[in-house]
Amino acid sequence: MKLNITKKVILLYIPLIIGALLVSSIISNIVTRIYMQKEVMEDLKNEAVIVRNFLFSELGDERQINQQVYQEAVARTRRLNRIGLESQLEIIKKLPNNTLQSVAKESQLDEQMLKQIVNRLQKGKDKIILDSYEDNYKYYIAAMPINRIIENNRKVKHWVIIYTSTKEVSAFTNNIFRLNMLIMIIVGLIATIMAILFAKSITKPIIKLKNRAHRISKRDFDAIEPIHTKDEIQELSQSLEDMAEELKQYDLAQKRFLQNASHELKTPLTSIGGYAEGLKDGVFENKEEALDIIMDESLRLKKLVEQIIFLSKVETTHEFFKITTCDLGHLLNNAVKKVKGSALKDSVSIEFQVNETIHIQADEDKLLQAFINILSNCIRHAKAHIHVDLVRRGNTCQIIIDDDGEGFSDEDLAHLFERFYKGSNGSTGLGMTITQSIIHKLGGDIQVANNQKGGARFIVTLHVESSM
Repeated sequence: MKLNITKKVILLYIPLIIGALLVSSIISNIVTRIYMQKEVMEDLKNEAVIVRNFLFSELGDERQINQQVYQEAVARTRRLNRIGLESQLEIIKKLPNNTLQSVAKESQLDEQMLKQIVNRLQKGKDKIILDSYEDNYKYYIAAMPINRIIENNRKVKHWVIIYTSTKEVSAFTNNIFRLNMLIMIIVGLIATIMAILFAKSITKPIIKLKNRAHRISKRDFDAIEPIHTKDEIQELSQSLEDMAEELKQYDLAQKRFLQNASHELKTPLTSIGGYAEGLKDGVFENKEEALDIIMDESLRLKKLVEQIIFLSKVETTHEFFKITTCDLGHLLNNAVKKVKGSALKDSVSIEFQVNETIHIQADEDKLLQAFINILSNCIRHAKAHIHVDLVRRGNTCQIIIDDDGEGFSDEDLAHLFERFYKGSNGSTGLGMTITQSIIHKLGGDIQVANNQKGGARFIVTLHVESSM
């Protein structure tokens, strides 16, 4: 079964919320019971002190505790001031036969509990929790000894005992527990609603991104309404739009390339076909001239196909490059030698001088081809002179090639590296496109401008091999 993100978030967070609420309720119940026990015992002790002080002030050392005094003491007791639970008062005394007797007419504490209380008191404890065997409840008990009561001309040891049943405490804590559970259920519902809204706030832009990606897969590159979430999703959306724009431009470039390639291939093929048909029909008197044209067009067609294949490999196949350590000065010198014949034919001199040895990591053959393409372009446009300069700049180096030709127009500068771009001089081809692709694949950069003297300037930047 397919689960969307909203369902996944809900299925993940609802058990966590329920678990957190259960743990919180259990901890809250335990803490409440511990707190209640502490508060009850403290209030019982305070009441015992109040009763004892009352007896000291009212009786002194002469009177015995009778029913009237006991009732006055009972009147002094009050509800537990912090938590509102009913407390009970017992005043017990130790008889000459070591038995215990309550001053009250009827005692709610059995004799066994009284003995346990006295035993605990004699061990120095004034806060006691005891089980009752009659009603199966625990009792919280606070007791204070009174040693100054005189009966029949002898001291009789008395104890003030204030107690309350855990039944009342449990009822109170249960009410608190139910209230906490109600609050936690409400909080849980609110948290669940917030989790659902949060999940939808995430899934809504993600669904938009999914639909956008689907449109891009269908070659629909038109931009959509931007996503403004001010987080990584917005960054992802922007990256997707940037990718779509890049793909759009690449798609347009591919279409232009196919159109231009078709046109460039069609021209020599048409020429070859026309001359071949003319030779077949005996139209040409000078057959040698027609054959020369067919041969030239065939060579031109072969060169164009080779360039297309070469460019395709440069742009798509990483293994097409064989990277080695190259002496850049030596490589440039070889490039100059390769085009020197063409330069002499056009009466163009090439000035190049190496001041230092610079090593780079590159495919020597392909980088050599790139510089040959640049120099060949300069030779075609130069009037008489080309200058090549190699400069090191930190961890990079620049090869600056200037000619003294007419330079480039603004349109040429903007489109020079496009495939089959037809320049202002009417020439087309893939040479400069191949050059740019090679240099970019080697991690470098190429820029073109007009120099101060008006001619063209090519600036190639490459990374220098780090010296150990």
